[in-house]
Amino acid sequence: MTVNSSIMRTFIYFLSLYIVTAGANDESWKRSTLALEGINPERFLAVESYFKQDVYNDLQSVAIVKNDKLVYEQYFNGASYLTRYDIRSATKSFISALVGIAIDQGKINSINDPIMPYFSDYFPVKHLDKNKKSIRIIDLLTMTSGFNADVDNSHSLGHEDKMEMANDWVKFAIDIPVINKPGVKWSYASMNTFLLGYILEQATGEKLDVYAQKYLFQPLGITNMQWSYTPKGRVVAQGNFRITTRDMAKFGYLYLNNGSYNGKQIISKQWVVQSTTGQYPVYWHGYHSYGFKWYNHSMTINEKLINYYSAAGNGGQKICIIPDLNMVVTITTTAFFKPYANQRSVDILKLILQSVE
Repeated sequence: MTVNSSIMRTFIYFLSLYIVTAGANDESWKRSTLALEGINPERFLAVESYFKQDVYNDLQSVAIVKNDKLVYEQYFNGASYLTRYDIRSATKSFISALVGIAIDQGKINSINDPIMPYFSDYFPVKHLDKNKKSIRIIDLLTMTSGFNADVDNSHSLGHEDKMEMANDWVKFAIDIPVINKPGVKWSYASMNTFLLGYILEQATGEKLDVYAQKYLFQPLGITNMQWSYTPKGRVVAQGNFRITTRDMAKFGYLYLNNGSYNGKQIISKQWVVQSTTGQYPVYWHGYHSYGFKWYNHSMTINEKLINYYSAAGNGGQKICIIPDLNMVVTITTTAFFKPYANQRSVDILKLILQSVE
């Protein structure tokens, strides 16, 4: 080993130690270092080098939880551990969690419940044919509702840009015609998740943000977050939720630990397993399959297949859970609609995994 490489390895070790002790007023995480938790500091230099070479100036944060401890966090381009990031469609995984909690509480009977009874306030509903009547909660969870809505087709009647121009988003969405038999074809459409938000309000009798605070965020000790709202004052359930990097990691850690946090079962283990299991193949942005608002992936690292699942949003927002490594990685950016954004986040994750002993 050369003197320079030895110096660099020592530097990165103490850098990681400094980073995880910054913001020590936040007592919600146990702290450790990369080296102590089995991440090779010398290999991790490749991660740091990648950050230095990034030319886009829109990467915001990267954090790593390993073996129940926060071992690394880094912020870029003016961001800090107090910054709330717009995680875009990674919000959808939080809505999936809330559906699971409502089922655990008996507020929603089953994922197989038909959705139309929840929309009685909007009757008569347009295009109410056999297929629309047969849409179930699981079909909204898995993006297989059959609605004429597709994020990749701006001409689809239920495209999110059109919904966002409506005064009443619920009416707009529930009136969209169904063009495929529910439960058959995967088609990414944000209105599916928005409708789930409305169903949660109808089932629980509480505003979605209030319900989320009581049964998800408060138990996790999350207070620094911000929802977006429609013109009618409803929560934008499908995206644009703002939260800190550390709190994203808490949510990922909750799933890593099968729905338990600080000894309390917040979501049932059954829901965590079911919702993160791939239900439909997805040939989209390099993903492998889709569960209940969670993507499934795998990577080959040092000739070993590593499976993981993630909450993902436009711009490369990621909450990645790697069960075999007892690890969570979060990534935030402001690279919205940039063609390089998702791949950059995947590249960062791969470099991190390559540094694990």
